[in-house]
Amino acid sequence: MSLLSLPTCPLRPCTPVPTECPVLSGYTVEANVDAPGSNLLSFGCSTFKVTPTTNNAQQGGALCTGRADCAGFTTYRWGDQTWACPKFWLSNTVTQPPARAACLYRKIGA
Repeated sequence: MSLLSLPTCPLRPCTPVPTECPVLSGYTVEANVDAPGSNLLSFGCSTFKVTPTTNNAQQGGALCTGRADCAGFTTYRWGDQTWACPKFWLSNTVTQPPARAACLYRKIGA
């Protein structure tokens, strides 16, 4: 699996780990980026328990790929939880602190 990795230091505990953004077919990906204020309100963000085999990109893609109103999604990892937040709009992107471990996925052709 290909990963886009940048060094980070999570809030709890503060140990250097990479922000890993797995490559997902049909999407481009940017590490430490979000598009605030553009979550699809019909279902917001989904929370997943982190396991050794958790792939946030696949979980987020499953929420977004089949939806015409979904332009992409952001994933976050905090402690033992991850979030996948489908987005309807991606033009207001902002850099996130590396501690949030954010990955912004843009649907190709959206």
